[in-house]
Amino acid sequence: MQWKDKLLNIFDKYGFDYNRVHINWDLESIISEISSMLMQSENNVTNSRLMMAEIWSLSKSIEVEAIFNDSKFQDRLVDILKDNNFMIEGTYIKYNKFLPCSVIQTRNGIVILNDGQIKTIQEMGYGIYNFKIEIGWNIKDIFCEGNHPNLNKNSGCFCLDPTILDSELNMKNLLVAKEMMTQFNLRSYFITKEEYDTIMEVIS
Repeated sequence: MQWKDKLLNIFDKYGFDYNRVHINWDLESIISEISSMLMQSENNVTNSRLMMAEIWSLSKSIEVEAIFNDSKFQDRLVDILKDNNFMIEGTYIKYNKFLPCSVIQTRNGIVILNDGQIKTIQEMGYGIYNFKIEIGWNIKDIFCEGNHPNLNKNSGCFCLDPTILDSELNMKNLLVAKEMMTQFNLRSYFITKEEYDTIMEVIS
C-alpha cells in the first residue's frame, strides 16, 4: 500500500473531509496544510490530535524506510548487527543486554569500581536493562529501561554528552554511548539527595 492510500485511510478513520487537501503534494507539505486547516476548524480536538499523531507516525515510518533502504546506511547497519546484542525493533535499533555501572564521576574525580562495588550498586537496583535509538543518520535521543542517575525518568531519555548527541549513528559512536551508560555522572543527575548520598556511601 502506497503512503497516499495509508493517508486516505487515516482520514477516513477519523471522518476527516479531505476534499480541500492537495493530495498530490509531498507528505510534508500535506501535513503542514492539514495542521493549518485543523487550527481553523471546529473539529473535535481529541480526534484531530489522534489523527495528526497517526499522520506524523506515517511520515516517520516513510522517512525511516528511506534511510533503512539506503546502501550507505545498510553498510553501517551490517557493522552494528555483527554484535548479537543489537537488533532491529520497529523503527529502532535496540541493545538488549544489561549494562551495570563500573565508573562513577564525582566533583572530586573519577572512581573505577571494584567487583564488590559494582555488585552493590547493582543490588541497589541501578543499571540499564536495554536501550534503543531511532533509526536515522544521526544519534538523537537514547531511550532506556532501567535505573540510572543520568536517566530522565519522565522521558526515559539518557542524558548524553554533547559530543555524542547528533553524531553519526554508527558502531563506533554506539560503543561510546554504551560506555557512557556504564558510568554515573554525579556532577549532574536526576536523582534525589538521599539517593545521591546512598551511592556516595558505596565509594567513600
